[in-house]
Amino acid sequence: MGAVEVFKAFSDNVSHTTTLGITAFDLTDFGFTTDQIKKATAMTLTVTGQICRYTLTGSTPTVSGLGHVIAVGATIDVYGYNNLNNFKIISDVASATVTITLYE
Repeated sequence: MGAVEVFKAFSDNVSHTTTLGITAFDLTDFGFTTDQIKKATAMTLTVTGQICRYTLTGSTPTVSGLGHVIAVGATIDVYGYNNLNNFKIISDVASATVTITLYE
């Protein structure tokens, strides 16, 4: 069995919940500051309400199929500055709720 990575939560509990529409959001749209994003090495993301699509390349996900699908109730972890910096997400149907926590 491999080693378990432990990430340190920001001292100010850097977590935001946002209801998405059919316009793509990045981490600044969730309310994270540029400084918080620069310090982050990982994030945990949970989706409720509607299916979402995300990209880690800087490309804008679309409701018509561009991006990886995140099912309702799913939680994913994303690692690495480039992935976090290029992250974008969109709801397939307006009203998905997404919670993101950043880790140092």
